[in-house]
Amino acid sequence: MKRSYNYVALAIGGVLLIMAALVGLNTMVFYRTSAVGIARVARLNTGNHHPQIEFDATNGQHYRLPASSWQAVEIGQKLRIRYSADAPRASVVIDSIIDIWIWFFFLLFLAAMFLIGGVRDLRFERVSIR
Repeated sequence: MKRSYNYVALAIGGVLLIMAALVGLNTMVFYRTSAVGIARVARLNTGNHHPQIEFDATNGQHYRLPASSWQAVEIGQKLRIRYSADAPRASVVIDSIIDIWIWFFFLLFLAAMFLIGGVRDLRFERVSIR
């Protein structure tokens, strides 16, 4: 008996795997080259996972900008952050494994689901909205 595959799911999984690899490489470069600092939570924007942080960058400038985190934070709390010294405003990330690597793990999970579904020949279901 000939084995069949869902080639569409395999193609989507392959593209997602390539995207995960690129995001992973970019994240590794960022982790190795980023500056590390301490930020203070100035206020909470929309709940305790979206703080407004302030910090002094290595270039001597003071920044106050929004961030997001998977961990709950409180006003006045000190957080370790990472940022690109060339562009602190655009690159600041709270220094935790989840906050730094979330997009890599998310894309890797999606790629695995599509690749497994493609190898098992799982079909996409048609959903009709009435």
